[in-house]
Amino acid sequence: MPHRRRLGVIATLLVLSCASCTNSEEPPSSSSTPTTSSTPAISPTLTTRTTAPTASPSSTTHPVPVHLTKYTAKERKSYAEAVRAYEIFADHQAKILAIGEATLEAKRYYEKYSGDWLTYWNVLRQREADGIRIKGRGETLRVRPARIKLGDEGSGSVDVRVCGVSSGVKVFQRGAPVPQPPRSRRS
Repeated sequence: MPHRRRLGVIATLLVLSCASCTNSEEPPSSSSTPTTSSTPAISPTLTTRTTAPTASPSSTTHPVPVHLTKYTAKERKSYAEAVRAYEIFADHQAKILAIGEATLEAKRYYEKYSGDWLTYWNVLRQREADGIRIKGRGETLRVRPARIKLGDEGSGSVDVRVCGVSSGVKVFQRGAPVPQPPRSRRS
C-alpha cells in the first residue's frame, strides 16, 4: 500500500467573540482571546473548489468562495485543514468545559494543541475554582482566513478568524443554572 504524505500545517486559530462577527474582513484585536495551534488529526476530506474550466460538460465545477480567491489551491487546502482542526479543537474544548475540572488530561491537551495553552489552562482553573461548568458547544457561524503562510516541504501556518454564537449552551455554577442573556435578533 503506497504511503500518502500528508501536508503538515500548523493551524493558528484566532477565536473571536460574536461581537466581532461583522462583514469586515479586517481582523479584530485578539489581545484578550486565546490563540490555539493544532496539527490536524485527520486526513483531508474537504474538496478544494476551483474555477478552472472542465474538459467535460458532464463534470461540475464550483467557484472559489470570494474570501479564498486570493489564495492558491494549496493554500485553500491548508485552510480547509485548519477549519477542520478548529472544529476538532472546539468539540474537545466543549467536553473539557462540561467536566469543568482542571485535569492533567486537559492541561496536556492544551499544551499539545494550543499556542496559548497557558491562557486556556488558567481560564479552566479559574472556572473550576468558581464551580463553573459549561454544557454544549456554540455554533460556528463563519470562519475566514486571516493569514496563510506555507513553507517548503508542506510546513506552514494558517491563521483563521472564527465568528460564533453560544446558543444552546448552558452554564452552571455549583450545579445551579446561570441565567444567560437572550439571543438578540438581527434585523
